[in-house]
Amino acid sequence: MSEPPAIVLVTADLFFGSKLQGTAVQCGIPLRMVSSIEACDPGLECRTVIVDLELPGFDPADFVERLAAPGRRIVGYGSHVRTALFEAARAAGFDELLSRGGLSTNLTERLAAWGS
Repeated sequence: MSEPPAIVLVTADLFFGSKLQGTAVQCGIPLRMVSSIEACDPGLECRTVIVDLELPGFDPADFVERLAAPGRRIVGYGSHVRTALFEAARAAGFDELLSRGGLSTNLTERLAAWGS
């Protein structure tokens, strides 16, 4: 049986997702990428869930209710101009919110922290 991923990335953006996945591989951090909220099993084992806040039909409160677990970090990212979406995610209980550019900055260090 394979080791559960340390990080689950939820994004339909294969270009950006591949960048994150490639960096995780270089760091030796197990990361699984899924393309939809429905693909996230509430019983999944991981330390961190990173989600693209701009997924079609995304509901931050539903996402947190579905995937929050003791010791699990929930991180969201999206366009810095989507302030209402960031506010909704903050109110829903996301642990960390970043712009897409902010996520890319110091990505290696971020993934290492989130994966441990």
